[in-house]
Amino acid sequence: MAVGNAVLDVVLAPGFLDHVAAMGLRLKQRAGRLRDEHDGVIEEVRGQGLMLGLKCKVPNQAPACSRSPPRRMLTVQAGDNVVRLLPPLIVSEAEIDEACAKIDAACVALEIARQPRPDGASLRQSARDAAKALSRYRRACPPRLCARSSTMLTP
Repeated sequence: MAVGNAVLDVVLAPGFLDHVAAMGLRLKQRAGRLRDEHDGVIEEVRGQGLMLGLKCKVPNQAPACSRSPPRRMLTVQAGDNVVRLLPPLIVSEAEIDEACAKIDAACVALEIARQPRPDGASLRQSARDAAKALSRYRRACPPRLCARSSTMLTP
C-alpha cells in the first residue's frame, strides 16, 4: 500500500504529467522525422504518448532492429515487422534524442545492407556511407551512463 501511495505522489505531483505529455509529443515528432528520412525502412509510426511502434516496410526487419546490442537500446518486437518503443515516464529530452539517433543509425545500416553491390566500387562507397553514419551516431550519442531511464537504455 505504501508503494502505491508513493507512486501516486510522484504521478500527481505538479508538472509530472505535463512533462510526460511533452516527452510523448517530442518522441512522436522525432519518430515522424525518422520515418520521413528513412521511408525505405520505416512505413509508419503508430501509437500515442510514450508508447510508440515503428512499422518497418520490409517484413522481419523488426527483429534486426530490436536485437541491436551495439546500439545499447532495449526495444520490443510487436508483431512481424513492428518495433515497439516504451521509454519510462521520467525520460528526458536528451535521452529521447539519443534513442532517435540510435534508431537513425540502425535505419542507415539497414538501408546500406539492402543496397545492391554490383562491383567493388559500390562496396567501398557503402563502407564510406556506413562510416559517415557511425560518425553521425557518435556525435549524437556521447558515451554516458543513463541511470534515470535504465529501462530504455542499457549500461
